[in-house]
Amino acid sequence: MNNKFLRYSLISVLFLIPFVGLIVVSSFFFPYITPKNIAFRLLVEVGAVLYILLALREPAYRPRLTPLLMAFLSFIVVIFTADIFGEYPFKAFFSNFERMEGFVTHAHLLAYFVMLTSVFNTETLWKRFFQTSLGASVIMGLFGLNELSLGMGRIDGQLGNSTYLGIYMLFHLFIAGFLLIRHIERPNKDRFIQWSIALVYAAIIAFEFYIFYWTGTRGALLGLLAGAVFTSFAFAIWEKNKVLKFSGIGLLLAIVIAVGALAGFKNSQFVQTHSLLARFAQLATFDPKGLEEFATTQGKGRFGIWEIALKGFEERPILGWGQDNFNYVFNKYYDAKLYDQESWFDRAHNVFFDWLIAGGILGLLTYLSLFAFCLVSIWRSKVHEKEKYFLFSDKVILTALLIAYFIHNIFVFDSITSYILFFAVLAFVNIHDRKNFFKASFYKPFKETDYITVGSIVGMIVGGMSVYYFVLVPYISSTTLLDALRFQNYAINQSNSTAFDMTIDSYKKVIAFNGPGTSEAREQLVQGSSGVVNSSVLTNDQKIAYVNLADSEMKKQIAETPNDARYYLFYGSFLAQMGSSIDNALSYLEKAHELSPQKQGMLFQIGGVYISNKQYAKALEVLKQAYDLENANPQARLLYGVALIYSNDNALADQILAPLKGTALDTDSNLMRAYLDTNQKGKILEILQGKLALADQYAKAGRKDDAIVQIKNVIDINSSFKTQGEALINQIQNSK
Repeated sequence: MNNKFLRYSLISVLFLIPFVGLIVVSSFFFPYITPKNIAFRLLVEVGAVLYILLALREPAYRPRLTPLLMAFLSFIVVIFTADIFGEYPFKAFFSNFERMEGFVTHAHLLAYFVMLTSVFNTETLWKRFFQTSLGASVIMGLFGLNELSLGMGRIDGQLGNSTYLGIYMLFHLFIAGFLLIRHIERPNKDRFIQWSIALVYAAIIAFEFYIFYWTGTRGALLGLLAGAVFTSFAFAIWEKNKVLKFSGIGLLLAIVIAVGALAGFKNSQFVQTHSLLARFAQLATFDPKGLEEFATTQGKGRFGIWEIALKGFEERPILGWGQDNFNYVFNKYYDAKLYDQESWFDRAHNVFFDWLIAGGILGLLTYLSLFAFCLVSIWRSKVHEKEKYFLFSDKVILTALLIAYFIHNIFVFDSITSYILFFAVLAFVNIHDRKNFFKASFYKPFKETDYITVGSIVGMIVGGMSVYYFVLVPYISSTTLLDALRFQNYAINQSNSTAFDMTIDSYKKVIAFNGPGTSEAREQLVQGSSGVVNSSVLTNDQKIAYVNLADSEMKKQIAETPNDARYYLFYGSFLAQMGSSIDNALSYLEKAHELSPQKQGMLFQIGGVYISNKQYAKALEVLKQAYDLENANPQARLLYGVALIYSNDNALADQILAPLKGTALDTDSNLMRAYLDTNQKGKILEILQGKLALADQYAKAGRKDDAIVQIKNVIDINSSFKTQGEALINQIQNSK
């Protein structure tokens, strides 16, 4: 195995990484996330073994200790320390299948960065690498184009999330622009080839901007706009190349006209009937009413969790809570006003707040140092340097890319695809930095071949262990967990003993690995328990075996995460459903409430347990507390009204429930059961008549679908109305 073979093998492995984003495998739990990360880890680990062998044998490929690498190492050390002392170190290191991040991923990103900067040591290699990445992005765009042809609205390509595709395309728009401008400034002798290649780049930019637009990602659009404005100003004022100078002026005028037109016509029918244009139009104006509307709708969740993140930072300001531990902060400082947002945020939806929580002020500062040292390296490069140098235009585009990415990060969080692109750009900039803090002796050949042999063996052993723990274990766990869910569904519906046994075996197998899927397997066990217990085809012994497994595993999970409100809520609800003693179930639900005192959902569950056990006075006390936390929450209003009904305070119940008239909640099963239990059949009849009257109004207004929904609700509540209801539905469907 000679050095040339090692080098070309390593380059081949690294050239495969841009295609990681295209991987989607339906046999994985979280098919858009898990297989991408596993593939990235595998490629990096194979590459790392090749790199260690190469660097031991050939000193020229050993890394240079540049300021940017030092910044990256400082960031890794801080995050490693923060993860060790974090709230839940296991998750901080290994993450879960939904995110697949944690320290393990960042250690792989460091290895990726080192290999790129050490082996991609020529401009030609980098050009080919970026062209390869651009090719992969075109394929990604074609997947997005297919989604558009199917009328899917905001598209996500192979990434499973439109915001991920937005930042992916944003990076490639700048990469394509960078390659195009380099092509213009470094002309080819053959003019036909020169213009042909330029047209290809231009076509790719146009295509990817079209795909970018259809992601509807406003944070990425703001980033693109900021980067484009910076580029146009810099070219218009300081660029000496006349083509680029006039291009900068033209781009600036185009931006002003486009933004002005969008702001001027934001209320026009054309803009308002195009959902994405209307979405982007909100960014083109500083109308206070528009900003207020944003703050109470889409921006409500963002601003709310940012405030929560700041409170978490105040509690642990130096090293934070560890990676993937934002959920502890979110639960502890949750504000009931966020009732209409997601129940379990695990990210601050702001990269800088995320690092502030994950690593404290040290984590954020070392992360920001990556941007700072990258900018220093970009602008320190001089044209007269041999081979590797940046022209002014190169510096402008790379700076614009960093600006765009920075602004985008204010509104969302990273995924493996954006990390791959960001650290590739950092590595590209790094090779242009001449500073090196390693001594010359670091680059001397080893005299003893024994050193090379021992180092190679150690490298292969470490590489093999990494492949097992960071690739094979997640791979087997993820696919096995999905198998467990499939077997479980089949067993519940088909009375298949073999499928049930395989369900239990699959869950046990995932948990036995004690990897990133353990907590998710336990969650799925508990969440599936209701379906198992209510199955009409499973035997009592099978149901008992399943429930016992779910019970024992949730106890283990709570022991591992004693401060996580989520698992106390799940387990307490599970115990209540399984008929455990009221005191046993309540002990866990009350602990969940203690850990997240502003979360109304915890009180809803406690109140439900009291109602099920006919302790109506206690239920009223708890559900009034939930209502008082945030009475704008319709669910809190409903359940407080239900508690009032059971407490025979019907007058106040009518007053509380009045705003729910005509909504889906006025036929909620909890409400209907309360009226039945308190023998108020007249109330049920009143609700049904109201539904039918509303259906009649909808039908007369031509809203056939809405009318049919109301009639179906009545049928669901009163099965004796089925024949008459279906006749009404048929009449509505056939009416003109």
